[in-house]
Amino acid sequence: MYFKMTNKIVGILLSSACIVNSFLGSAQESRYHQQFEQKLGKTKGVEKAEILQALITMYVENDREKAEYYSKELSALDEETDDAFINVIGLTERANLLRKKSYKDSAKLVLFYAAKIAKTVGDEKLRGQVAIRLGLIYDDVRKRDSALYYFEMARKHYLKAGQLHAVALALAYQGSTNRSLGNNLSAGLYLDSASQLIDQVIVTDSSYWPVRFAAVTANYKAIYHTTVGQYEKGLKWSLKALTLFEKIGDARSQAATLIAAGNIYRRLSQHPAALLQFRRAEQMFYKVGDKNGLGISYESKAMVFDDLEEIDSAMLNFEKALAIANVTGNKTTLGTLLNNMGAMYYKLKNYGKAKECYEQAFTIRGGEENASLYDYATAMINLGQTALKTGEMVKASRYLYKGLHAAHQLQVPEYEKSALEGLIEYYRETQDFQKALAYQDTLVELKDSLFVADSEARIAEMQVKYETEKKEQEIAFLQIEKYNAEIKQVGWISGLVLVVFILILAFYILRNRKARIQAELLVSRKEKELIEGQLGYKDRELINFATYITEKNDFLENVLQRLDGIDADKKEGKKQLDYLIPLIRENININGGREEFNAHLTTVYGSFIRKLDDRYPDMTDHEKRLATLLRVNLTSKQIASVFNISPKSVDMARYRLRKKMGLHIDQDINQMLNSI
Repeated sequence: MYFKMTNKIVGILLSSACIVNSFLGSAQESRYHQQFEQKLGKTKGVEKAEILQALITMYVENDREKAEYYSKELSALDEETDDAFINVIGLTERANLLRKKSYKDSAKLVLFYAAKIAKTVGDEKLRGQVAIRLGLIYDDVRKRDSALYYFEMARKHYLKAGQLHAVALALAYQGSTNRSLGNNLSAGLYLDSASQLIDQVIVTDSSYWPVRFAAVTANYKAIYHTTVGQYEKGLKWSLKALTLFEKIGDARSQAATLIAAGNIYRRLSQHPAALLQFRRAEQMFYKVGDKNGLGISYESKAMVFDDLEEIDSAMLNFEKALAIANVTGNKTTLGTLLNNMGAMYYKLKNYGKAKECYEQAFTIRGGEENASLYDYATAMINLGQTALKTGEMVKASRYLYKGLHAAHQLQVPEYEKSALEGLIEYYRETQDFQKALAYQDTLVELKDSLFVADSEARIAEMQVKYETEKKEQEIAFLQIEKYNAEIKQVGWISGLVLVVFILILAFYILRNRKARIQAELLVSRKEKELIEGQLGYKDRELINFATYITEKNDFLENVLQRLDGIDADKKEGKKQLDYLIPLIRENININGGREEFNAHLTTVYGSFIRKLDDRYPDMTDHEKRLATLLRVNLTSKQIASVFNISPKSVDMARYRLRKKMGLHIDQDINQMLNSI
């Protein structure tokens, strides 16, 4: 059922997007922070105000104390200089801090005052900053039309100021807000424009803000493609965002993007890869002290375990996530979490608990009055499906009709499919087989239309290409005929003209062919770079996984050493055992980790393993895995941890592998494997 799969993913993607959704997002300590802080003592006036503004923006999510510290410095600078430009910057950042503390109305009042001063100053960049923050506040409170108005104002101001990277950001916000309203066509157009513009900007300007805005835009593109069911495209944009956040050293946003990528892997049924992303995200969130992100990591893992029907593990991670959400009070995260817990209870046929979770989630998301169209459609379909199971038929039909209507407005076929399936079941249960059949026909038409739409789009593209080429050929033929007629009329002069024309035509055709070949080569090179980048990323995933297993083994050895020195009969000894036993249980499932690792190895390096089969048919499965790990330059210790053997045994296995491959003593096995 759709509400148990895709909606979970979109919900988590949106929760992740809350972390990285604007230049108001956080960044970890990086060279950019150091550069700004080093400049701070060497500047004054407006330049110093802009650096303080950048530092506040960087720290506002992750380190509120530092953000407050720099905000006070900005206020002090404002009082010293009495400069209107600095005054607007100070007011804007004060409003930003109020927004982060959920004082939305106060933040709006401060920004309206700042907008008035910025208009008097006449600085378009300042007016753009104020407008974009007003748009974010209205988006927070789900007043989407007002948000779109201010984002458009920001775009115009930034365009006049020549701030193209900020123009791209405003376009990305417009795309995201249109997606929330269910305007998927408009959302796609805005996001395409944003990504094309920011890609052009970062070719010549790879400083902090353009790269961050490019990462944020890529994140929104990933959310959009995932929402409309284009998971492969969503994964591509998510991995691009991850690379960009790595470039600026933003660990927190990297972790959020890992969550998004993991959920797409999960939708593609690549569960080992999904778990790997979630565990990496969990470690990064833990290091930066982000409780909300840590809760999202637990929830994401829970959903994978739910898919794998490992219910105890799923429930354990859901409970951890719920405990954190109740402490942080993050409504977006709490609503998504309750929705997903409801889906799991539904799967366990505990429909009473499922209904309770769905109703709480809908209330937290704003209920009938303030919920977004996506949240409304999700809630109606979930509650309708649950009411069917509890025998509340009147409620079921009401919920499902509302869900179908909302799904139709959203123009998201997967939502419509879920609502139609529920209504078919309802009419079958109430023995109204005529209506059940009618909705069944509608469902079949929907499925057919999806197939036909995809086919028609491809056929139309091919037809346009064919017709264009045909027209070009007809035009060329008519031109030749025309000149042939002139030859008969004017003799050798016309013949000379014809020769000149043919030469020009040939030159034109050759030039076009050369340009087409160059374009094809460029596309091929870009595709090769993309594939190489993805392979490099997968290699890093493999190395990280091996490191994870190695660290877990070291941890368990350390615990065993501590256990040897404990006297369980003494009070202090019992206290230590009470501390160590939960740690052992948390880290004990090393065999499960190895199974995931082996499955991931086979998935990612299947082509390489098949080539080994062809070249060395007598090579065992164990030797093929060893060859693969050597190919990505894992150390003997890491390989020993993966295989649960000693490093010395790894060296012996490497020697036997060299012998089986027929390598001479002076041949490097790693180079040989990389050449396959």
